Amino acid sequence: ELVLMSHQDFASLCGSLGINLARDAFITALCKASLPPHYDLFITGVKHVEDDKHLVMLSAKNIQCMRSLLSMAHCHGKILGTGWNMVLRTLQHLTWILGLVPTDNGQLVPSPSADGANVVKTAALSADLPIICSMLSRLFQSSQYLSEKALMHLIQALCQLSAETEASNSREKSLFSVGKILETCLVNLPRLHLLWELVSAHLLTVCHEKYTPRRTWGALALTKLLRAAIEADHSLPLSQNPELTTALLGPLVQMCEIRSEDVRLKQLECLHDILNSRGHTLPLAAWPPVLYFLGAVVTADHASSETVVRQGFLSQHLLVNDFLPLIHPTCIAQCVEVTGGFGLQRAELNISLTVVGLLWYISDFLYQNHDKISSKTSEECGEIRKQEIISGPIVALRQDLRWDISFDTLWISLFQRVGDLCIDVRPPVRKSAGQTLFSTLSAHGDLLKP
Repeated sequence: ELVLMSHQDFASLCGSLGINLARDAFITALCKASLPPHYDLFITGVKHVEDDKHLVMLSAKNIQCMRSLLSMAHCHGKILGTGWNMVLRTLQHLTWILGLVPTDNGQLVPSPSADGANVVKTAALSADLPIICSMLSRLFQSSQYLSEKALMHLIQALCQLSAETEASNSREKSLFSVGKILETCLVNLPRLHLLWELVSAHLLTVCHEKYTPRRTWGALALTKLLRAAIEADHSLPLSQNPELTTALLGPLVQMCEIRSEDVRLKQLECLHDILNSRGHTLPLAAWPPVLYFLGAVVTADHASSETVVRQGFLSQHLLVNDFLPLIHPTCIAQCVEVTGGFGLQRAELNISLTVVGLLWYISDFLYQNHDKISSKTSEECGEIRKQEIISGPIVALRQDLRWDISFDTLWISLFQRVGDLCIDVRPPVRKSAGQTLFSTLSAHGDLLKP
C-alpha cells in the first residue's frame, strides 16, 4: 500500500512540475501492475484486449493496484495530460475483464452475459466489483471539477481510444470509450460549447462504423447529448441564440447522410423529443435544418423503410399542427414541400391520407393569417438568410424554391402539392386529394389574385 501511495505521489509531483516523461513512467508502472502480466502489449497499444483468448484472472494485487490507479486519476486528473491515454486504455481492458457494459447514461454495470467470458472471478474480485464500478463512475463524474485544459485532455484521450478501437480488427469492439464520452459530456453540459465540435465530429464518425453495437451507441450518445444540451438552461435562451441552436442541430442534419436504419431512427426520435419539449423555444434559424432532414426521409436520394417514414412523419405531423405560427413564411413553403413529400411516399397509405388533411389544415392557416403572412413576406427574413440556409448540408429540398416568397406563391405551392396527390396511383389518395383540392379552391380561392 505504501509503494502504491508513493507511485501516486511521484506521478502527481512530476505532473505538477511539468516532468511529463517521469509522470508517464509512474502511470505506466501502475497500469501494468493493475492487469495480468500478458497485458503489457495491451497497455502500450500494440494489441487489443478483445483479441486475447487466454484465461484471465485478476489477483488481489491487480485489484489493489487498480483501485490505486482509479484513486490517482480521480484525485490528480488535472495533471495527467497525455497520461490519460494509458489510464483509459487500462480501464477499457478492466471493463472487458470484469464484463462491464455501459448503460444509457454511460455508467458501467456488469453484463448479464459476462459469465461466458474467459475470466476467472475470485471471491475477492466479486466482493470488490461494486466498489470498482462506483469508483469508475465517480472518476468521470468528477471531470466537472477539472480545468478546461484538463477536460480537453480527457476528451481527446477518449476520442483517441475510440478511434483505436475502431481501427482494430477485433470481432467484438469495446463500447467503453463511447459510453464515457457520453457520461463525461453529460456532467459538463455548462461547458459543452467547448467540447461540442470535437465530440460531435467523433460521434458522427462512430455512427458511420460497420460494427452495429458501436454504430448504434454512437447515435445514442450523440442524440442523448443533443437532447440534454437543448433542454439545459443557457445564459442566453435558445430562442435568442440562433448560432448555438444551429451549431447543436448541425450534427443531427449530417446524420441524414447515413443510410443505417438504426441511426436514422435515433435521429428522428431525437427530433420528435426536442419538438415535444422545446419546440416553442427554437429560434427561426432552427426550422430550415429541421425541415431539411424531415424532407430527407422521403426524398428520392434516401430510400427509407416504413419504420423510418412513420417516425419521421410523427415529427412532421407535430410541426404542422403546433408550430406553423412560429416559423417564417419561407419555411412554410418548405414545410408544404416536405408535407407533400410524405404524401407521395408509398411505404404507408395511412400517412398519405393524413397528409391530405394536413395540407387542408395549412390552407386554413394561410387563410386565417393572410394579413400577417403578407406583411412578413415583404420583409427581410431576419435570422434566416438564404446563404445561411443553403450552407453546408442544409440545402433547399427543391432547386426552384424561391426565397423572396410571396403569399400567392405559398398558395400555388400548396395547390401543386395537392395536385400531385390527385394523380397518385392509389385510388384512396386520389379521391381524398381531389375532394380537398376543390374544397380548398371553393373556400379560399378568392384570396388568389387574377
